[in-house]
Amino acid sequence: MVLSCTLRRSASPVSDDAPGARAAPTCIGVVGDGQVGLTAAIVLRRSYPRSDVVLIAAPPDPAALADAAITSWPSSLGFHDSFGFDEAGLILRAGASHRLATRYADWCGAGRDWVLPYGAALDPAMRVNSGDDGPAGSAHSASLGAAGPQTVTQALAASGRFAMPVDNPESPLSDIDYALRWNGPAYRSRLASLARHMGVRHLTAGLSRLAHAGDGSLTAVTCEDGSLIAADWWLDCSGPAARLRAAASEPAFESWADMLPVDRLLVDDRKASPALSLEDRILACEDGWAWQVPGRDAVHASFGYASGLTSDAAATASFKRACGASAVGKIVLRSGRLCAAWAGNVIAIADAAASFEPLHGLNLHLAHRQLGLLLELLPARDIDPRERDEYNRRAALLADGARDWIAAHYCSPVPREGAFWHYAGTQQRSDALSAALQQFGVRGRIPHFEDAPVGQADWAAVLAGIGAGPGRSALLAAKDPAQLSVQQAALERRCRAALALARPYPQWLSARLANPQ
Repeated sequence: MVLSCTLRRSASPVSDDAPGARAAPTCIGVVGDGQVGLTAAIVLRRSYPRSDVVLIAAPPDPAALADAAITSWPSSLGFHDSFGFDEAGLILRAGASHRLATRYADWCGAGRDWVLPYGAALDPAMRVNSGDDGPAGSAHSASLGAAGPQTVTQALAASGRFAMPVDNPESPLSDIDYALRWNGPAYRSRLASLARHMGVRHLTAGLSRLAHAGDGSLTAVTCEDGSLIAADWWLDCSGPAARLRAAASEPAFESWADMLPVDRLLVDDRKASPALSLEDRILACEDGWAWQVPGRDAVHASFGYASGLTSDAAATASFKRACGASAVGKIVLRSGRLCAAWAGNVIAIADAAASFEPLHGLNLHLAHRQLGLLLELLPARDIDPRERDEYNRRAALLADGARDWIAAHYCSPVPREGAFWHYAGTQQRSDALSAALQQFGVRGRIPHFEDAPVGQADWAAVLAGIGAGPGRSALLAAKDPAQLSVQQAALERRCRAALALARPYPQWLSARLANPQ
C-alpha cells in the first residue's frame, strides 16, 4: 500500500507561486508519536499547509524524557499559542495547573533552601545587601519581614495565591510569569485531536524498513502494515535511540557523562493524592535528588542518582524516605548530544538529538526551542546545506546551554555532604560554565550566550542559590545604600499589593474552571 502525498492549494509560508520562491516540501515525515512528535507534526502542518505531514508511530521509549514531561517553561505558553493550543483548553481538558516557582530544598545543606521564581528578576544588589546567612535568595516565607528580599512571584508562590499577569508596568501583577503542568495522557490526547483536525496523517503501524539514497539521505520508509511513505525530509522524534538518524550510519555522539552526574532515574507509582501548589519541590538527598511535581491528578515524583555510587536498592530506599513514593520504573540515561542533529534530510529533535537529566523539566522546553529554530530557518523541499549547517550550529548551542545550566546546580562552593554531591562537584565544567561562574562571582553579571535556552535571570537565580555569588559590579558598587533601602521598600510594597490583588490558588482555579473565558 503506497501512501500518496497530495498537495493542498492553500497559502503557504514556503510558496511555489512567488517569483524566485523555493518549492515547499511535497511530504514531511515525522517518526515518533509521543507528545514531541505530535507537536512537531502540528507545527509543521501549520507552517507548510500545502504539504502532507505524515506521523508514524514508534515504540514508546522510557528514556525519552521530553515525551514523558508533564511540565515545561513559561516560554512554552507562547509556543502553544502559536499553533492554537490554548491554555483554557489545557486547564479544562488536560488537568493543567500553574507553577510560579521551584523550591530547592536542602540543596546546599540541611535547611538551606533557595527558590527559582519566574517573572521579574531581583536586583543583584539587593541580594548582596540582604543580610541572609544562607545562599542568596533562600528566604521563603509568606511574611515579607523574613530575611532576604523576594520577587512578586516568589511572594505569591509562598502564600499560595495566584493572579494572571497584566500588561501594565504600574501593576505588581505585571511582574508575574508562570509555567503549566498537565496530565500526560490527557495532554497527548489533546495534541492528537488537534493533529487530526489539522489533517496530519497518523500511521499507527511502526517502521519495518528504511530506504536510503547514495548520499545517505532517507528516501522512503516501509511500515509494518506494508505502507510505503516517501518524504522530502524527516523529523526523528523517536527518543534516544534516534531510529532514523542512526539507520544510515552511527552518528557522532558527544558524551556528557563527565559533566552531568545523574545516569539513573526512578519514577514513582503515581498514586499520590492530587495537590494544588504553585511550587515544584526538588529535594537534595544524600545520594541524589527527588523532584516532586504537584498536579490535579497526583503528585508526581522522580529520583535522580549516579549508578556508580548508589545501588538501585539504596536509591529506591532514599526515594521512599524523601517522597513516600514507591519506584515502579528505572530509566537509564545516556547524557550527551549528537554532534550534528541534522544529517542529510533527517533532523533529530528532543531526546533523539540531546539527552540529559530532567532537573527542572528542561527537556520538553529544549524540544520546543529546537522546533522554533527549525521554523525560523523554514527549509524548503530542496535542502540548502547552509541552512543545515546553521541549524546544527545553533541547535548545538541550545543543547550545550541546557547542559551547562543543569551542571551549574552542582557547582556550589560549599557542597552538601554525601558521596553523590562530592562526585557531582568534581565533574568537568565547560568554558562557558566556568565563565558564568567567574563573572557572576566577581561582577554579579551573567555573560551573554548566543541561543541560550534559559534567560540570565534563571542563570542568576541558580548561581545565587548555590552560593556562587553575586559579586559587585562597578555600577552596583556606586549605588547609594540609601537608594537600595528605598528600592527594597518599594519591592516589599509591590509584593504586598500583589498579594492583595491575588486570590488563594484553589479559589482562583475553581473560578477559572467555572468560567474558562
